[in-house]
Amino acid sequence: MKADNTIKSFNMLLEKERVLCALSGGADSVALTHWLARNAKKLNIVVAAAHFSHGIRKDAANYEKQLCYNLCRELGIEVFFGEGDSINYSRKHKLGLEEAARELRYAFLERVANEWGADKIATAHHADDNIETVIMNACRGAGVAGLAGIPPIRDKFIRPLIETRKYEIETYIADNCLEFATDETNFEVCCRRNQIRLSVLPHLRSINADIDGVLSRFSYQAYIRNQLIDCKARKLVSYCKTSANYIELPIEHFKNAESSVVARAVRLMYEKAGGKSMLTAKNIEAVVSIIETDAPSSQVYLPGIIVKRRYDHIIFTTPVSNEILLPKIIKMGQKVSFGLWETEVIQGRVENALWLDGDVIPDTLILRSRQKGDMIVSGGHHKSLKKLFIDKKIPKDDRDAYPVLTDGNSILAVPIIGKNDLFVSKAEKNTVSVIFRRIKK
Repeated sequence: MKADNTIKSFNMLLEKERVLCALSGGADSVALTHWLARNAKKLNIVVAAAHFSHGIRKDAANYEKQLCYNLCRELGIEVFFGEGDSINYSRKHKLGLEEAARELRYAFLERVANEWGADKIATAHHADDNIETVIMNACRGAGVAGLAGIPPIRDKFIRPLIETRKYEIETYIADNCLEFATDETNFEVCCRRNQIRLSVLPHLRSINADIDGVLSRFSYQAYIRNQLIDCKARKLVSYCKTSANYIELPIEHFKNAESSVVARAVRLMYEKAGGKSMLTAKNIEAVVSIIETDAPSSQVYLPGIIVKRRYDHIIFTTPVSNEILLPKIIKMGQKVSFGLWETEVIQGRVENALWLDGDVIPDTLILRSRQKGDMIVSGGHHKSLKKLFIDKKIPKDDRDAYPVLTDGNSILAVPIIGKNDLFVSKAEKNTVSVIFRRIKK
C-alpha cells in the first residue's frame, strides 16, 4: 500500500500524535487499522480504533463488532464501540439513509476523538472511492472543489489510503491473512455510487483501460488548483470585519480577484456569518451580481443569511425580524435603547456628545422612528432627513431603526446626522448632552 508515501507527501502525521482509526470491519478499514498499528512505532504515533454500528444491518452487527474487537486485541490497541438508529434518524431529520448513517458515524468519531484526546481521525477512503466521487460530482455539475474529489486532509480527518488502489488493499489483506466483513449491499445497484462502481466504470474501462489513472491524475490537478483558490479566498476574507453572526468586507477587495476566488470567498463569508446550508451555483451568482452592480443598496437572501450591498461594502448577517418600533420617552439622566442605538441624555457638557440648549428643550423628550417629511436645520439650511440619510450613506433598511430625538414637535438630533442648528447650546451654563451609542450591527 502507498500509505507511507501519502502520509509524508501530505504531511498527515506528526510524531507523538494520537490517531483514531474509523474501523467498520470492512476490508478497507481493517487494512488501514492493521497497517497503522503495525507501523505506529516507526511513525512514532499512538493508535486506537472506533467502531460504530449504524443499526441498518442488525443481523451482521454482532459479527462485525466481534471482528473489530478481535483485530484490536491482536494488535494490542484500544477500541471504542458505539451504535445508533440510522433508520429513525433519517426519518426524523428527513435525510437519506446513507446520509443519516454518515452523520451519526462522524458525530460518534468526533466524540470519541475528543474523549480519547486524538489529534487525528483516520478513515479508509482509497483511490477507487475518490475516482467514484469525482464521477459523481462531475455528473451533478460540481466545480473545482467537487472535481478535486475526497480531500486527503480535512480538519482532523486524514485519509492515508487515498492514493492506494482497491486491488492493492485486497493484496495487503491476503498477504496478512486478515479477516474482514463484507457488506452485500455494495454489490447491489441500489444507489448512485454503486451504479458508478458496477456499471459506469467498467464501461469507461472498456473505452480506456487507464481511465482510473486518468481520473486520479485529473483529481490531483483539481486538488492543487482547489488549494490555490482556497488560499487566495481565505486571504481575501481575512480583511473582513467580523462579529457574532456578522461579516463585512469592502467591495474593492473583490475587484482584482478571479471569479473562482470570489465564489469561494462568498462561501467562506457565508459560513463565517453562521450559514449552515450547501450553497448552490445560483446562490453564488446572486451574491456576485450585487457585488458587481452599480446600485448602492441591494440584497440577496441565502439559506439562513441575508447578504446586503451597502454602498462600497458587502455584508453577510443573520436576518432580523421586522420590529415595529414604538415611540419611547426619555428623561434627563436616562439611557434608552431604540432600534440600533442607545441614547443617553445628560445635564452638562460631556466630551464627544451633541450639545443642545437646555433653556429651550423640555426635560422629557421622545425617541421615534423617522417619518415622511421630517426636516432638520443643518449647516444653516433646512434639509430633509431622507436626503441626509442618503448623503451619509446610511443603509436604507437601517434607517427606520435610527432614533429621532424630538421635543414632541421639532427634531433635536439623530445619530450620524447630528443636531438641529436651531437647538445648539449657546451658553455653557445650561447645556444638555446627547450621546448616541451603536448597540447592534
